Amino acid sequence: MFKLATTAILATAIGLAPVTRAEANSHSNEALGLLVAGGLLALALADAAQRADAGQGAPDAEPSQTQVVIGIQTALNYFDFSAGPVDGIPGRATRAAIQRYQGAMGYPVGTGSLRQHEFEFLMEAYNWALTGGAAQTGLGGVALLIAYREGGLSGEPLPPVVIPPVADLPVAASFTGSWQTERGPLNLAQYIVGNERYVVGDFAGQGVIAGRVVGNCASGIFTDDVAHRYGAFRFRFEGSDLDGEWRWPDSLATNSWDGSYGGDQITSMRNFSDAGSFPITTGRGVNPQSGLWTINNMAYGQMHGMVASNIWVGDLNPGGTMVALSNDGITYHGVMIDEGRPSDVSFTLQGGRNGRGAVGTYALPNGRVLGFDMTQVRDRDIHDGGPRLGSGLLPCP
Repeated sequence: MFKLATTAILATAIGLAPVTRAEANSHSNEALGLLVAGGLLALALADAAQRADAGQGAPDAEPSQTQVVIGIQTALNYFDFSAGPVDGIPGRATRAAIQRYQGAMGYPVGTGSLRQHEFEFLMEAYNWALTGGAAQTGLGGVALLIAYREGGLSGEPLPPVVIPPVADLPVAASFTGSWQTERGPLNLAQYIVGNERYVVGDFAGQGVIAGRVVGNCASGIFTDDVAHRYGAFRFRFEGSDLDGEWRWPDSLATNSWDGSYGGDQITSMRNFSDAGSFPITTGRGVNPQSGLWTINNMAYGQMHGMVASNIWVGDLNPGGTMVALSNDGITYHGVMIDEGRPSDVSFTLQGGRNGRGAVGTYALPNGRVLGFDMTQVRDRDIHDGGPRLGSGLLPCP
């Protein structure tokens, strides 16, 4: 039973007065589901908020993810778990506060994730404290939370908290897999191209990720189709945690991009093109197309590229990056990122898999599509060990 979970969230997140306990309408769907991964708290409302026996109708608006996080941060701070600023952003301070809360209550301490029963207990206790619990017990902080667990104002202990078995969290061996992050889900694939490692992937259904990998650190660039911009990122993984940061190229201010590992199962990289999904491979070795290419009918004169399996990575001269994937090793779809905005790019090798020329198209920021062609002039001429893919903007140590 969700008890006061929904109403407590609404009270704390939206600023309503605390509410009294009421049984939910037995015919209503469970209205609240909390998806918590690596500190990311995402509210999923399966139905309108449940109606209470008091006769109140469903609220006019459902709480947003930000409002829910604000409510959780407020409750954690109220019980002295120090979640930091109440800003609706589930960052490191919020995750650390969740861990302190779990430890104080005897729950298994994870990576900053709230399980459903932990969430419900926290919000019910906060609602109880505001409706008289704090005033009548004279307690505060963690002691007040423990008093609620031990029976609150009734003098009778609450039923013992049943802690369900917790499955072991998946541990990342590389960047390949799914990640739940503060900025949305990531699907990443790590490739070995020659002697270098690269990571490419989908960013939250609205862009792509491309970078160079050094150990457990990756840095490079991402595109944001909503903002019509590209930015720089740096990720480090340790176990199941992702410690990340990002910034726009014209700003020195960095922002948090933390998350957690969801497992190594990914199926496609659809954001690279509307043409379809792409297989995920390791990409070992280098194809003959690796080397120096000249480009015609485009602002760039040259590209230093490396090609392996179905991935093509390249640095454009002057000042750009191109990453593309292929289903057949002949036609590639991807993104070109320059000093301005990202552009979709597609090209096909002339002469099949061993072709040393290509023709293609790219889209300007205004939507206009232009053609280009390129020719390989030096086979396997690789600079600096391989393309940098913007990794110098937020370099790995």
